[in-house]
Amino acid sequence: MPTFIAGCALASSQEVGVARNVYWSWRQADWRLWWLAQAPLGIAAVPSVIQAWQINSGQTPMLGKFMAPPRLDNGDRSGVPPVRSVIRQKMPHYELATYLTVIAGLMNLLVIFDAVDGPFVGRREQGL
Repeated sequence: MPTFIAGCALASSQEVGVARNVYWSWRQADWRLWWLAQAPLGIAAVPSVIQAWQINSGQTPMLGKFMAPPRLDNGDRSGVPPVRSVIRQKMPHYELATYLTVIAGLMNLLVIFDAVDGPFVGRREQGL
């Protein structure tokens, strides 16, 4: 979780919003594949889904700019300002922040696998 928080902090500013690198988007021009690796964080990724549903249904996002999909660069009005290119310009560590949140999600997935089946140490066959 500290890795996820550090990634969210790096992608936050008063002008742009909080955790703008963690968002889910169903828009054709902005499919967010990084989110699939961020999703195993569970409850921490839920606000991004809520924001995406609100924007998809044409409503204003309930949580403001927090984890909201940005507007597309081509003049589309379906996201929350500013547009993607402006966010990347104003945040020099945007990509690093995205990678940190992805790493946090994938590490959480490894913890889940370990909890379900335990470490793999070479099992003996039963009955011999």
